[in-house]
Parts: sequence; C-alpha cells; structure tokens
Amino acid sequence: MTSGLLPGKDRFAGDRGEPDPAVLAALQAVAHAQPADVTAAEERLLAGWAEGRVLVPLVPMPRAGDLDVRGPAMATALLTGPDGSRALPVFTGTAALAIWDERARPVPMTVRDAAVTALDDGCAVMVVDLGAPVSIVLRWSQLCALASGEQWCPPHRDPIVARAVREAARQVAGVSRVEVADGSDHVPGAIRLSVWLAPGLSSSEVEGAVAGVGEALAGDPQVRCRLDEVVVTVRSVGPGAVDPGM
Repeated sequence: MTSGLLPGKDRFAGDRGEPDPAVLAALQAVAHAQPADVTAAEERLLAGWAEGRVLVPLVPMPRAGDLDVRGPAMATALLTGPDGSRALPVFTGTAALAIWDERARPVPMTVRDAAVTALDDGCAVMVVDLGAPVSIVLRWSQLCALASGEQWCPPHRDPIVARAVREAARQVAGVSRVEVADGSDHVPGAIRLSVWLAPGLSSSEVEGAVAGVGEALAGDPQVRCRLDEVVVTVRSVGPGAVDPGM
C-alpha cells in the first residue's frame, strides 16, 4: 500500500506519501493544546492549509459474487456514527493511512478538494489521521471554510454570525438582545447565545422566542455553514431575573 500513490492531480506528481512536518507540528499543537488555546491552534493549522495535500483512502467495496478478474471495486471510505452522521477520514501520509487500514489505497488531493468531497458525500466532519498517535477532527464550519476557500473564523468571533444574531434579536418578538460568546467549554466549536427576554413572558412565549432566534440563524445558509453547535441560555431583563439555563 505504501509503495506509491494512486494518480492524483498533476501537482502531486512525484509525491511519495510523506507527511508535511509543518502540518504534523500544527496537528500536534491542536491535539495537545490546553482548552483555552485550542481555537488559536486550530486557526494556525487551517491558515493556508487549503492547498496542502492529504490522502483520501479508497477501500474495497463489498459486492456479491466472486471478485472481478480486474480486482475488487474500490470506493471512498466513509465513517458512519451511531446517529447516522458521516465522516470522511483523511491522512497526512501513507504511514498514518497504513495504521488505519493496510488495504486502503491513497488518493492525493488538496485539503480543499477533500473538504468538498466530504460535504458532497453528506459528511459533517473530516477526521485527520484516524488511528494514529495524533488525530484531530475538522468540524462542519471548518469544512465549509476550506471548501469555499475562505479563512476559517471561530464562530463566536465571526462578524457574519454576529450580524445575523443582532438581526434576529431585532426581529423576534419578546427578545431584548442576544449576546454571543465562546461555548467551546460545553462542546468543541460551540457558540453560547445568551438570549435576554422581556419580562412577563409566558412559558410558551419564552419557547417561541428562543425557537425564533434559532430559526432565524438556521434559515440563513451563510450563517448555517459557520455554526457547529449552539448552546442557548435564557435570561430575563426584569426584576428577579432568572437563568433557566436552557
């Protein structure tokens, strides 16, 4: 498996499947970063990596009957979680790929093209160097940024997300304001929305207001591509304010 790569784009002619040491160092920085430093390490990894090379594995595809004399049919490897979500595994080099599956055949492509492949195949994440000593997961917002050629921005600092949140706060009845903060202490890549509501709302009105904010954000494709996970906290602006912690 490690004797050579399957044909890829001309730019990878002569590629022997060795990992880029700078990429490995950046991956290690993400994997070993303290929680408060993970986002900065992810930004450093993704900066300019879209045109880097990864290996996308092809694996034998099960089929009825004897194998064709030309060899087994091959298909892009996809991982499926218990909830049905999909992930595309990619590898920095043939050695890491062999750890995961010695039968897999490596196809070199840019990180951007791998992200496009993942999204086209309905994947929510891309797993880098699965099974290797250092492995990380690229999330939905990161895949969307890579596929579009944009520089990834953490969602809680993304100006497009901030503008959409402000607009939702103006449009949704009962909402006084919405504040955006980093929620990665709850879930990696999450944003935390503090939704401040006018006093005196009924339970159904509170639920409707929170749902309205969520629908406003989810209804904008440009925003949806920038969000991995949203954690909502409901707050009252009146006397005796409460925080139900929704």
